[in-house]
Amino acid sequence: MKIKTYIQASQLNSAGEMTVYIEVVTDDNKRFLVNSGLTTPEKFYGREFPKSVTNWRAKSTLLNRKLLEVEDFCLRNAKMPAAQLKQEVAAILGTKPKQPKRMLADYISDFGKTKRAYNTRRMYENTAKHVREFDAKATFETADVNWLRSVLY
Repeated sequence: MKIKTYIQASQLNSAGEMTVYIEVVTDDNKRFLVNSGLTTPEKFYGREFPKSVTNWRAKSTLLNRKLLEVEDFCLRNAKMPAAQLKQEVAAILGTKPKQPKRMLADYISDFGKTKRAYNTRRMYENTAKHVREFDAKATFETADVNWLRSVLY
């Protein structure tokens, strides 16, 4: 497992600084980035901010502490699936990856899976399929009276 810093120079925040990410490459070559919560006006490589950056020593110390925490966790949990590892690393760093938005059809499908009777489960899965075909991006907010009328007519 490899853990290092990654700075994407093409994306600047409102202060004109770049975000410092922690990059994790798992043993099965799955790669993900997690925001470290730190920014830099200059691109750098390694674990130390350039000396020209304000508070470079404090920022470098904080970055190293975060990297050590992530390395420790990843080494102890090397067999964890990459998606779950990313969530755990984000929790360690105090950031959360953006959760994919669940659509109306996902809720219908999940609710159907709680039913015992095969035909009932199949009916809910069929309904979820039809909702996806009609409007794959439907949510509880967008499925209003007009949306229902357009489904029926």
